[in-house]
Amino acid sequence: MEKIKVSVIIPVYNTENYLRACLDSVVNQTLRDIEIICVNDGSTDNSLSILKEYAEKDSRIVLINQKNAGVSVARNNAIAVAKGEYLAFLDSDDWFEPDAMEAAYSKISQDKTDVVVFAQKSYDAPETWYEVSHKLLEKCILGTNSLDEFISLNIVVWDKMFRTEFIKGSNIAFPAGLTLGEDGIFCYQAIFAGAKYSYLNKCLINHNDSVENSATSKCVNGIQVALKALKHVYNLKGFQAQDQNLQLSIVDKFCGSVIFYWEKLGDENYRAMLYKDMLKFRDFVEEIYPVSELKSQLLYRRFIKRIKQYKGQFPYNLLSKTKFRTFKQFRVLGIEWKVPLKKQT
Repeated sequence: MEKIKVSVIIPVYNTENYLRACLDSVVNQTLRDIEIICVNDGSTDNSLSILKEYAEKDSRIVLINQKNAGVSVARNNAIAVAKGEYLAFLDSDDWFEPDAMEAAYSKISQDKTDVVVFAQKSYDAPETWYEVSHKLLEKCILGTNSLDEFISLNIVVWDKMFRTEFIKGSNIAFPAGLTLGEDGIFCYQAIFAGAKYSYLNKCLINHNDSVENSATSKCVNGIQVALKALKHVYNLKGFQAQDQNLQLSIVDKFCGSVIFYWEKLGDENYRAMLYKDMLKFRDFVEEIYPVSELKSQLLYRRFIKRIKQYKGQFPYNLLSKTKFRTFKQFRVLGIEWKVPLKKQT
């Protein structure tokens, strides 16, 4: 093989039902000068056997087998041995478009940037697809995007390609010990290190939301982990050096994550526990920034609204409506009742 242009990093943990499609999408890329670093993170199903099968057929596959340590450690171990000029990340239940690496490589090398962001298509149910990023990317290309929109494009790593020398030279790594939010922390570090960005408004990756968001335990602990992740970001030296508008935009995105987990888990049995987690998150945010400044952030205001709705504060104690996963709850003068939502057809 000539010079390795891209190192594709794939952490693998118990995804035997999706792994072949994932690997097929990589080994069949139109850009051939790539290495494929697969990290088996202690899988207990047939994932390792599938990886070995593909490694025997394709010499570009580098197989790392480790005890289960989480996706952050798996990706960090892969970055340490990566030889490609650029890095790309792919989850083992996702798949690339055939020309994904060629298109991204052409763009980032031509523009001589540190990061290229491309569009994605997400899948959250059988035959249910939705394309994201296109409108935001168009604004970035035209230079009409806001700071909040720029931050919105920096919460995952699998819709990007990174210059390897920049990542390693800036000591950017995934945070070990976090089960959620590790992608955003990695991307935020790139921003703090002064990364130069380019944008490609073309869908290059298919993301399987139906697998990632299926575990109730993730939603139950989601707000706690979001708070842990925010504290991690806040304590980064690079974060403290940023303009306060950027800091507030990042904090606001974490507020959005909290709202997501609050609304995603529709089981009423968990509401009291999640509400306590919401209050802890609120207390930390309002401890580090004045409420007067936080109120300029849209997601923070929505986050506070959820708290007041649940607690029944005025004016929500007169008539409030909170949308849950399976029902709508109404509260009038302290009296509550629920109305089941119509099933989507």
